[in-house]
Amino acid sequence: MWVLMTALSGALAYLAMQAYVNSQSRHEYLFLAMILQVLVVYGYSKILSKDQSGVLYATAKIMAIILVIVASVYLFDKEISTKQIIGLILGVIAIILLKVGN
Repeated sequence: MWVLMTALSGALAYLAMQAYVNSQSRHEYLFLAMILQVLVVYGYSKILSKDQSGVLYATAKIMAIILVIVASVYLFDKEISTKQIIGLILGVIAIILLKVGN
């Protein structure tokens, strides 16, 4: 639960900052990004207080990266490169290996 919330908050915070930069300084996006970053910090504190903190932290970071790349393609019409596709595949494999290893 906390892993998903933290990954989603991190991805949305990044996207809000991207929207802030693209919108010629609309401060609503900046304020939203700050609130989402607070949620990220709170989520990480919950994740790191558990027994398998290393696995959960790594999973949250990888999920956030995957969400940012996918959302950037759909929301900002960014081109996805071969390196990013390979990174996405390796990220999914890393999550699977982390879950299987524990």
